[in-house]
Amino acid sequence: MPCLNYDEPPQRRPAHLDTITRLACEHCSFLLSIGETIPDYAKAWWEHHQGEDARRRADETRAEEARVAREDALAKLSPADRKALGL
Repeated sequence: MPCLNYDEPPQRRPAHLDTITRLACEHCSFLLSIGETIPDYAKAWWEHHQGEDARRRADETRAEEARVAREDALAKLSPADRKALGL
């Protein structure tokens, strides 16, 4: 999962923040996978990050569905239809 620091837009955030975010996410995921709990100092961040990650995944899914739908629609057009539409 490409975990990112969602607090800043991509063009404004330093690259090392994404690396730190990935490490923190991997650490929290590992703790949960072995039955441990997230430390209190990281719980708020983890919940926020999980929400942002879910939104990102949903956006990626919608974009992929739209891309597939567009390709399917274009595949149904005849060469004449494509030419008429300037495609």
